[in-house]
Amino acid sequence: MINYDDEDYIAAREALIDGDLDTTRSILKRMLAGNPDSLEATELCGDLAHAMGDFNKAERLYLKLAKLSDDPLTQATSQLSRGILASELRQHDQAKALLGAAAEAFGEMGVVNQQALALGNLGTACLDACDLLKAEDVLLQAIDCYTECEDFDAVALVCADLACAYRMMGRLQQAEEMFHRAMDMFETLGEQIHVASCLDGLGIIHQVRSEYEQAETMHQAAVAINQSLDCEEGLSVNYGNLAILCQHQSNFSKAIEYLELAYQLDREAGREDGEADYLANLGDIKREQGELDEAESLLLRAIKCEKEFGDAEGLACTYQKLSLVYREQNRLEECEKLTERVIKMVDEIGQVDALAGALNEFGVLRQRQGRAQEAAELWQRSLCIYEQLESKRMIEEVKKQLESL
Repeated sequence: MINYDDEDYIAAREALIDGDLDTTRSILKRMLAGNPDSLEATELCGDLAHAMGDFNKAERLYLKLAKLSDDPLTQATSQLSRGILASELRQHDQAKALLGAAAEAFGEMGVVNQQALALGNLGTACLDACDLLKAEDVLLQAIDCYTECEDFDAVALVCADLACAYRMMGRLQQAEEMFHRAMDMFETLGEQIHVASCLDGLGIIHQVRSEYEQAETMHQAAVAINQSLDCEEGLSVNYGNLAILCQHQSNFSKAIEYLELAYQLDREAGREDGEADYLANLGDIKREQGELDEAESLLLRAIKCEKEFGDAEGLACTYQKLSLVYREQNRLEECEKLTERVIKMVDEIGQVDALAGALNEFGVLRQRQGRAQEAAELWQRSLCIYEQLESKRMIEEVKKQLESL
């Protein structure tokens, strides 16, 4: 059975968390010299390989751990480690299965701190897989477990994840409250990098509500923090959201400027998934500028990237953007098929704001096809969602469309 109280284990774990890999290796070398099949050392060697990006070696070591002992604690630890690894590799189904099993096992053993860790990572995996209702349920459990352990850093992180889930489900009031709860905790803990993330999340909520001045204030506040911390990953996200905001305001040159800044940071950091965001958003801007052939080319490239990364949310969004290109090219049959596909995808995900957008655009298509009654029904469904989201600009736009009938 793994001994979490072993002094060398604790020292190596702390060194690894601090990023002191040399000290970690030194302690592991001593542990393995005493026992080549040490459970504690095997787990930590896997974690070290994981931290260094050698995912195949990490997987082998986590599997070895499970073979070295069949006691429940060791088995659950192996599942937890493999689940975290699978989540990072975007293997969503495998991650959810492993992390769910680990959380259940730790719970049965009464190992609350490890149960909390498994639940927190399971919630994140569900969020990444756009399994939003499951994410909400699991993240609420994780908050309870972390609170019991008095791990308030972790509570704040889980609250931020839960805020994202609420935002994607269109429960904006709950999302806003949860972002503020997380931000207050991060402020107390001195975790400014996470404060910036919460500010950016609040900015997105203001964008959905068409509160563009408030949105820019939030995004720019996040930029200021991330610039002070030299946090390039955070800045990339901030610039991407500012680009979307500028596009909403038809300031296309500024939007492209922000997109280029975000993409440059992603390229420098080797973040391959940043390319899909860049291509999709640039393609949508090109559509609005009337450059339809270039828009189509960019969006098809984005779709290829998103399929490679298993990004369901991004894929649905890009399909929607491509459907608008097809509509403007008068390729109405292709537009219809793609829009129906988007509606099915976002409905299954539970992404309410995207569903409202897809229903609205489907209504526009139906109007062009001369099917006014169907257009009205689609716009009424869309309007109900936009009223729930308090999206002022879109409420006004859909009402005008209904009046035009």
